[in-house]
Amino acid sequence: MSKSVFLLILCCFIAIYSHAQNKKILDSLTVVYQNTTSDTSKILILLQIAFEYKRSNPDTCIALAQKALNLSEKAKYEHGKGESYHHLGLGHDYKNAYPMALDYFQKSLAIKTRLKDKQGASKSLNNIGIIYDIQGNYPLALAYFQKSLKMREELGDKVLIAASLNNIGGIYDMLGNYPLALEYHQKSLKLKEELHDLRGIAISFNNIGSIYEIQRKYAIALTYYKKSLKIKEQQGDKQGISASLNNIGGIYDLQGNYDLALEYHQKSLQLKEELNDRLGLTHSFNSLAQVYQKQKDYNKSIAYAQKGLEIAQKIEALAEIQAISQTLYTTCKLKGDYAQALQYHELYKTANDSLFSVEKNTAIESLEAKTNIERKEKEIAILNKNQEILETAKTFQQRINYLVLAALGAVLVLAYFIYRSRQQEKTAKEETQQINEELRTILLTVNEQKDKIEQTLAIVNSQKTIIEQKNENIIASINYALRIQNAIIPKETELQKHLDCFVFFRPLDIVSGDFYWFAEKENTKILVVGDCTGHGVSGAFMTMIANDLLNQIVQNYEIHQPDVILNQMQVLLHKVFAVSEQEIADGMDMAVIVIQTLQGLEDLVRFRVAYSGAKIPLYWATTNRETQQTELHEIKADRIALTGGQQNVAHQYTLHTLGYQAVRADTDNENFVTMPQNAEVNFYLCSDGYQDQFGSETKKKLLSANLKKILLEAAPLPIAQQKMMVSEKFYEWKRDYKQIDDVLVVGVKLQVSH
Repeated sequence: MSKSVFLLILCCFIAIYSHAQNKKILDSLTVVYQNTTSDTSKILILLQIAFEYKRSNPDTCIALAQKALNLSEKAKYEHGKGESYHHLGLGHDYKNAYPMALDYFQKSLAIKTRLKDKQGASKSLNNIGIIYDIQGNYPLALAYFQKSLKMREELGDKVLIAASLNNIGGIYDMLGNYPLALEYHQKSLKLKEELHDLRGIAISFNNIGSIYEIQRKYAIALTYYKKSLKIKEQQGDKQGISASLNNIGGIYDLQGNYDLALEYHQKSLQLKEELNDRLGLTHSFNSLAQVYQKQKDYNKSIAYAQKGLEIAQKIEALAEIQAISQTLYTTCKLKGDYAQALQYHELYKTANDSLFSVEKNTAIESLEAKTNIERKEKEIAILNKNQEILETAKTFQQRINYLVLAALGAVLVLAYFIYRSRQQEKTAKEETQQINEELRTILLTVNEQKDKIEQTLAIVNSQKTIIEQKNENIIASINYALRIQNAIIPKETELQKHLDCFVFFRPLDIVSGDFYWFAEKENTKILVVGDCTGHGVSGAFMTMIANDLLNQIVQNYEIHQPDVILNQMQVLLHKVFAVSEQEIADGMDMAVIVIQTLQGLEDLVRFRVAYSGAKIPLYWATTNRETQQTELHEIKADRIALTGGQQNVAHQYTLHTLGYQAVRADTDNENFVTMPQNAEVNFYLCSDGYQDQFGSETKKKLLSANLKKILLEAAPLPIAQQKMMVSEKFYEWKRDYKQIDDVLVVGVKLQVSH
């Protein structure tokens, strides 16, 4: 591309997107680029411009970084290549194309390590850690963050050290190791205070407050949220102030201090009105409606919710319409206005169906593309191998050229001396000429072969570029599908608001065939763990179907008994796949537990737990409060999976009930298991990916026997430490072996008053 054409394109980019950029910076960089003649200066300026576009238009960032990479390769400028790969990684990161971003960051790391650029290498290590964090691979993320921290400590850069400490704290937070998370966030905070970094201090206060909120230490969380708010007020950050006010209101709501919760939610609402944050207004109105609902002031609750619903409908925010209509349905039902409640329930269902339909259709389009990935990857591997062979051939031909030239030189020297000594000998002259002709023929043949090899290499490189671009587009589609699946499966922190629990979830591919689902109805909590046929694309598609069917069964049909849920699930699965010309046997393993809180039994809080399983058993552990002895029990599942075929429709799943002796009379279930009175109880539901993992020195599967030993060892610990142990034991066993399936373990601890 000529300089004038490239500058024209660059100016067009700036004109189109200048509203989202610092125009002065871009203008000055453009002027410098036009006036510079140095290749290295041009490369660095291009990268600065690319950096300015990384958020607002990552495609522009990628295009400019690729241009810089091409110039760097042409100029053999290694530092430029390393920085170009870094900016290509940033562009793909902001496009959510995480595998491509990871590849570019690793290429950047290799160059910076070779150049002994510690600061650049620490930046690449940090970025790789961020990608692994986003992908949920927390052990690898932690390893890269720690390597980055070590380099930054050697450099003595406090700003970067504080950032690394903050990142490591975030990983320990996700792993449920709150003591270590707090330790790293406190270290980060201390450095930020030394640097007088007010914005960073406010972020650290918020992070620390969030950890205490998860641990239900609301008083401490409140203190940190207020500290964060104070700094944001000093800086005049209205958006940040609004968020902090919302956090504080949420804490007061959790503490049951509804007056203060209302006060802070009202303040947050006022700021959102000033900022004209219409989406934020829907959240504030719904939060206020929920607080008034808890205060049993149903008229105010309905009034605020209706305001939020009106805005949500104007901006066509389906998720907010769904959430607010559910609040209105519950409030009208509590008020006794069943006709109005029914209308809002219909609105909720319509919004819910629309959300599912839009997401499902988009996901199907994205997921279908994934079926070509393995074939494309094999093609790329073959092309790469061909390129290696051709490169080897090229090198070999070059060596032949050198040898031939050396031989030619030697022969010419020899011919010269022969000519000098035997000028009169015609025979010697003819021999020398004959040798020269032969050598020329050899050189022409070598050059022809070299041209053919270069033409073949050009074709291979062109094909490889096309395939890589297609692969990148497919992976981007799969990442979009991942966001849809993440929206369907509840976050662990959301689940922990309702249960004292942990979730160890490690998908094999970008999207997962394992899933979990939760619903709560008054004193009844329903938890489902499923393992769909296959993994990756096919499994993820089945999880969407399962999520929709569970919503119909539990939310719409109001079925809350686990065996009936499984029976109905089998019937609906058969109906879903009945449209197929061929009978579909694919389906899923599933376990359902229903936990009911029972009050008034000997002044104790007691529980009744009902369970039914389709090939997923229930493990439950009891720890004696006096002796601290722990026992692990297993309730086996029915050996019949849920499928789309006709053969299993008639099967009726078995209902098992666990309860205390005092409540045994309340159930006529013959499969009743008595839980001890003075014990702490834990329940575990696991897909088969954990126990089927190969590893250790034995190179064999972990198997259910070892899984039971791990759960038995973990059961007496606090729930966060249980997750740490389950995670550590899995990776200790797996070692360097490839993960073979999606992995899901959900643990629930019942807190019994005594």
